[in-house]
Amino acid sequence: MASQVVTNFEKHLAQLAIGASRESIQTLSKYMAFNRKKHGATLCEALSNAIRTKATTPGRKMLYLNVMHEVLISESPLQAGYQNDKKWDRLADLRSQLGETVVVDAIASVRDCAGTSEADLAKIRNWIEQWEEIEAFGGPTIVLGARRALTAEKTAQVEPVAEEKAEASSPSDGAAVKEMATSESTPPAEKETPSAATDGDVAKVATESIDTDVASSTPKSKTREDAATTPPPVDMPPAFDFEAESIPFEKVEPHQLLASCRSLATIQISRDLRNDAAVRISTALSTLSPDVEAACRKALEDAGGDKSKASIDLDSIPSMSDDVLDINIGDAIKAVRQYRDIILKQQEAREALVEQIVKSRCKFGSMEAAEAFFGIGAKEEKLKKRRDVLQDAMELEGLDVLEEEEGMGDSMDADLGGDNAGGKLPPLTWYEKEKEAALLVAGGGGEPQAKKS
Repeated sequence: MASQVVTNFEKHLAQLAIGASRESIQTLSKYMAFNRKKHGATLCEALSNAIRTKATTPGRKMLYLNVMHEVLISESPLQAGYQNDKKWDRLADLRSQLGETVVVDAIASVRDCAGTSEADLAKIRNWIEQWEEIEAFGGPTIVLGARRALTAEKTAQVEPVAEEKAEASSPSDGAAVKEMATSESTPPAEKETPSAATDGDVAKVATESIDTDVASSTPKSKTREDAATTPPPVDMPPAFDFEAESIPFEKVEPHQLLASCRSLATIQISRDLRNDAAVRISTALSTLSPDVEAACRKALEDAGGDKSKASIDLDSIPSMSDDVLDINIGDAIKAVRQYRDIILKQQEAREALVEQIVKSRCKFGSMEAAEAFFGIGAKEEKLKKRRDVLQDAMELEGLDVLEEEEGMGDSMDADLGGDNAGGKLPPLTWYEKEKEAALLVAGGGGEPQAKKS
């Protein structure tokens, strides 16, 4: 199913004309939005591949990039049919996937394409401003990356040639081929009458190789001896005693735990997306000289703490790198604050998850489900006995028993057995019925008791 969805999407992309109307482009963007839950990642990958590799002209690259733009502004206030934020929030995951896997590389591909006009770059610049206005990616990180990709210099397409040269100069392949060709072209007489210097070199190399073999064989034998004399692993510490710590048991439903895990994973994705910006800012600021910070502090003190009156003599401080000077202070502060808020939310989510695990004592109803599982057998026996009584009563009253009813028990066994020929359910090896029954009789130390069937 996934391959069919992607195939249809790629087919419609290829059939899209250069001068296609906005309605046709929006049809493809809505197709991506409709299939986002199950096929969002594969559709983003297909779109990225179409922009970077399949599209060879600036016009087609811009056409595919326009499809991505329509997805990013879909259900946003920029569209005429905007109603509320609910539909906008539903596409947040798809926009994050596009920002993470498509946006930057796609813009760089259009920028490096031969024949890209200034009008195309201006159009992309306008799109980026719209993404920033509606906060399509939830933060400034990807927008900054898109601007950087648009304004960077064109990449020279010389990498394959460099790789071929590297392979040609590789000592493992090129030198070996050259050596074989030289040895084959050497006359037999020259091979049989080597010089004295060659004999000495050969003897030296042979002696060094023997010493190397002896030295390398020693650690291997020692390793085997060490492995044979390795002490047994240390015993694990005893299990945590909840009763001694006076931690009461509280039933936690599996869906509650899954919801906490899902929330934690979602926050982690947001943190990873914004991690690059925070690391980039930190790396740039780490290159500042301590004299710059000292001069700034002194100027602020001289101005009485008023930043508007503080002034610094630029000739008195060391030069700063372009990475530091290019930092947009407002965007940088906003990115760091968002990153900090995400970390705090993640900490709260982890604490809530650990609290659920401790309260539940890692018991989420598996024992109760196992007991109910085995209780099905007892119910089945009761049904068979009632069926036999019913059949006897029908025979005494002179009623005929239908064949379908007589074979109903066998069909029931087969249905319960599933793939098993004997019609018996596979055992739960981890469930010890007698042990659990003894715990239930003893009270179980506050553990939840299964419902009796």
